[in-house]
Amino acid sequence: MWRTPRKSTCRTWGKRWSCFKALLRLRENSSDSVVRMADAILFLIAGDLKKTPSLAGEKKAIKPKIPRVFFLLMSPPNGANGPIYFMATLGDINVSTLAFATAYLGTKVGTPFEVGLIGMAYGLMYCVSPAIMGKIGDRIGRRPAILTALIAFVCTNIYMLALMGAYTPWTIMLGNIFGGICWGCFWPNYIANVSEQSSVSANARVIANQNVAWSLGYMSGPLLTGILAMTSIFWAFAMMIACTTTQFCLALLYIPPKSKTNIPVEGLDTRKPASPADSVTPVASPAPVRNEFLEVISANPAWRIELLVVLPPVIFAFMNQLFYAIFPNYAILPVNSPMGQGLGWAAWLAGLAIFFIGIGRTTTFTLLTRSRRPDRTVSFSLLVAAIMLLITAFTRDPVLFMFIMVVYGLTTGYIYGLPQVITLLRSSEGKGGRAGLYESMVGFGFITAALFGGILANINLTWPYLMGAAVAGSAFIVIQLSAWVARSKKT
Repeated sequence: MWRTPRKSTCRTWGKRWSCFKALLRLRENSSDSVVRMADAILFLIAGDLKKTPSLAGEKKAIKPKIPRVFFLLMSPPNGANGPIYFMATLGDINVSTLAFATAYLGTKVGTPFEVGLIGMAYGLMYCVSPAIMGKIGDRIGRRPAILTALIAFVCTNIYMLALMGAYTPWTIMLGNIFGGICWGCFWPNYIANVSEQSSVSANARVIANQNVAWSLGYMSGPLLTGILAMTSIFWAFAMMIACTTTQFCLALLYIPPKSKTNIPVEGLDTRKPASPADSVTPVASPAPVRNEFLEVISANPAWRIELLVVLPPVIFAFMNQLFYAIFPNYAILPVNSPMGQGLGWAAWLAGLAIFFIGIGRTTTFTLLTRSRRPDRTVSFSLLVAAIMLLITAFTRDPVLFMFIMVVYGLTTGYIYGLPQVITLLRSSEGKGGRAGLYESMVGFGFITAALFGGILANINLTWPYLMGAAVAGSAFIVIQLSAWVARSKKT
């Protein structure tokens, strides 16, 4: 039976409609009417936005009333023009879903070694393509590169759906090859676009927020896939098509057609305005603040900076691939498996374990800008990660396992995020190439973990985690030794 809305509800929506019309008027001079309309509709649906440049002159600023995490996802790095961060969340829902779904299918139709090869196929392409595609994005612009990658990934999922019921390890591997190329094109250009929209002083915060956004997706994909696989793996690929289509629409609306270089130093914003109508007298930015990341760059020799931005992403990817590509096999196989004792878990429980990794990783991403010694934080995070991987190989209780995953996730947030900020702060030019090279290091870690992890898992299902502990521990020793050598040369 129809009920008359309460007066308070009518007043609330009346205010939202007034804001809707006011926002349209405030954006009268916008050169892109599609963006103007999309912002207004988003404003109406969300019920709130942060104070934007368009609203800067209003007497009453609108205060956020929606949850902080949702607001983060729906807020862009520069405070206007759309939900840029939300694209990262959808992107890593796709990446983690693809990794978990293909590993799950490999468990059904192949051996542990073949599961490792399936994961290696993605890593091989992700090692090669980001550095190349990032450079191409520097030339042709971020939006064309991103849109091309998203269209190609939709085609990849259609290919996987077409094979439904006729999967072999090699056809699954081909799907991962296509996926690695697509995301190798998307991520360096997306990350460069986010960095280019911010000043140097805000770069660490912007990258940290972007990492929080993708981490929310990366932790959700395996759990959603495990739940959907209880019905049919078809729904996992259908979900990826839906997420990618949404990303495509957001990129079309909110990624600028041409790249721009962010402000290289604190001080005056000397960038040319978008149009004569937007011309204003340059205004000095706030006084420079202490930037611990720039201090690390200036206080260390070039060779140690290279070590700090190359080694951690490789180790991060190596460890993570053990969970995203190898762990589903270990978790789902029965206790009496020929390759040693599997955990005998359901697919959703395996996905939940990876979800808890994401909880820890997302937490540390929110704390990146509070790190006072980024190089030391990365080093000791590697040590703790090594300890957690060692314990993982001997833990079978699900509750204890989830706790270990949270602690392990806390370390990976620092291991990945802090070197990434240093990488993007080293230069204000060619960020696509730099971000691509960083992601290529991640791809190299994917390859080696999937290959050697698959070989060891074929012998004993717990050996890959012992290998991961040894690799992370060795990286800790190398970085500590590099600090000692750098200090000794100064003296």
